[in-house]
Amino acid sequence: MVITAGALWGFTGLFVRRLSELGLAPMEIAFIRMIVAVTVIGVYLLAGRRRDLIAVKRKDLPFFIGTGIVSLMLFNYFYFNSITYSTVAIAVCLLYTAPAFVVLLSAILFRERITPRKAVALAVIFGGCICASGVFGGEQALSPRGFLFGIGSGFCFGMFSIFSRVLLDRGYAAMTVAFFALAVGAVGTAFFVDVPAVIAAAATPEVLLYGVGLGVCCSFLPYLLYPTGLRHLETGEAAMLVTSEPLVAAMVSVVLLGEPLTFSVAAGIFLIIAGIVIINRAGKKRGPALSEISEESENR
Repeated sequence: MVITAGALWGFTGLFVRRLSELGLAPMEIAFIRMIVAVTVIGVYLLAGRRRDLIAVKRKDLPFFIGTGIVSLMLFNYFYFNSITYSTVAIAVCLLYTAPAFVVLLSAILFRERITPRKAVALAVIFGGCICASGVFGGEQALSPRGFLFGIGSGFCFGMFSIFSRVLLDRGYAAMTVAFFALAVGAVGTAFFVDVPAVIAAAATPEVLLYGVGLGVCCSFLPYLLYPTGLRHLETGEAAMLVTSEPLVAAMVSVVLLGEPLTFSVAAGIFLIIAGIVIINRAGKKRGPALSEISEESENR
């Protein structure tokens, strides 16, 4: 589930490229993405009469708000600015510092051990992300702002794993986490866009088609699959497995967008696969479940 979530996120660039060509700004695309996803989840919950899944305790609201603001709204802000002040290659490279943040924070907050195998897998995956981003393919210019925004995007992306772990451990379903994270993120992003203009643009057939594709394939499904898979994995391991995203993104860029497959990108793909295999083999040696899961949580 976690690897599949990463793979679906890997198609984000395809939809974003098409929507950008249609004249939408990055934050407008992010707003459409979250609105579509939260609408699909809302309809699903109402149709299935699962209103119990949108009931949350008041004391847990800060975690839901944090997930939406930090892991979605601020993530988009930092990531798009990282691209503006540097290059897409460097922005992607800095974004995937996320597993490092997750592994370190998980060791502090959840007492997850940083095993030698986990450290090796993290190093291999990070090296693969650097190669796949194309950093070694030519001259790269990185400003201090670009670096700070890039590190910020990696931190915010990694915080989705941390917030999700806290909420899952408190008994919430993955659907609940996804619904409130996307809803809060959409509300926060609305302050940075011209909402009537975005709605008018989304009414056109092409924007609607790609917007729905982005919202369903790259938000609704992965934001549901990732927390569900996280129930059966350590937080740090899940953060490394989800680096299937740059692997798929590289393949999409070559196969669907016609971008060249350089040696650097090919080496990055190989290293990412190797890192995923290393961490996955570690999980199998410990058994099918890496955390204690109550019967009540499993039924949810």
